[in-house]
This record gives sequence, C-alpha cells and structure tokens, in this order.
Amino acid sequence: MFPDRKQFRNWSYPSKFGFVSFFVGLLVSVLISVLFWLFPDTGKRLVALAAPSGPERLLIGTWRGTTRSTSTAAKLVASGYTRFLETGEYNYTGEVELQGPDDSTLVYAALAAGTWRMVGDRFVITASDIKSVPRTLRQPGRRDIDLTNPLLISLIPPRLLRQLEDVTPRGASQEYAIVELSPTQLRARSTDLRGTLVTYEAVRQ
Repeated sequence: MFPDRKQFRNWSYPSKFGFVSFFVGLLVSVLISVLFWLFPDTGKRLVALAAPSGPERLLIGTWRGTTRSTSTAAKLVASGYTRFLETGEYNYTGEVELQGPDDSTLVYAALAAGTWRMVGDRFVITASDIKSVPRTLRQPGRRDIDLTNPLLISLIPPRLLRQLEDVTPRGASQEYAIVELSPTQLRARSTDLRGTLVTYEAVRQ
C-alpha cells in the first residue's frame, strides 16, 4: 500500500530515500529492458562500453570484415560477415575473390561454419563446413563470365570451377594474433602453411 503525501512527509529521511531509490531503480530497469527489446544491437554496444570485458567477450558478436592474403601463386580477398557465438561456434557468409598469376579472378559466394576459441591474445578458428559457388570469372581484356549461367559452364575449363571446399581440408584451423580489439574495431594477422601473411580487418555490426 502506497503512503499518502502526509504520511510520506512524516517518514524519516532514510525511509524516504529508500522508497524513492526503489522506484527510481525500477524505472531505470524498465527503460533498459525496453531499450534492449527495441534496439538490441545498441543495447549490447552500451553494455560493452559501460563494462569493458576481456578479449573473449569483446570478440563475441557480428563483424563485417575483409581477409587478405597475397602470395606468388595467388591473391585471396574474402569480404563478408563473421559471427562469433558465445557457444564457441562461428559462421561466415560473404564473397571470396581468388586471383591467379595471370590476373584472372574467380569470384565465389561462400558460407562457412565451425568453432572458435581464445588462446591468450590470439583466437583460433576451425572450419568444420564450407560451401562455395563459383559466380563470376574476370579475365583481363575480356567480358566477365557469369558462372551461374548453365549455358556457359561447358565452355569453362573444369580447373576453374573447383570449389573452395575441394582445396580446404575439413577441420582446418587458422590462428590469428590480435593487433587491435575494441567494442567496434578488430584487426588481426596470421600466416598460412606456406608462411604467407594473412590480415583481417573488421568493424562490429
């Protein structure tokens, strides 16, 4: 039962303070709940800013980024969205460009899923499933070839239609050293089995 104005005036200061604090706290809780319900991503960013956490917690979420790797044999650029889940799983969706020594570029639509874990200032991703579809072949001085057109597939050498999963071992892992990790930015670097530098730069979504 709520006190009337006269009863409230007769209360001691500690009682008044406790009563008001209770309702202020209740109001703040309701407002925060509404914020998370209407704007879940904004709410998560506010929590991350208000209560900074370790690298593992900061990595959790969705990142829009680009992976680059250049060697004498090929140049690879993967652009898309990577989501690190609290369960230790991750998934990726995006586009992969693979450029050969003759400057021809094969563009894939790609999906990947697997697991991730933190090891000190590094994170390791292990791909358990990769799906890719060749979409476009770009060749210097020629018109782009739409590889989704079934009438053109017979004209393309089979070696150019190899899928990414054909050349990526199932369960392959990649370890990245974190260069920068904040609530909004992620930069990391790694090397592949041939010692080629691999960089990753992303922003939180």
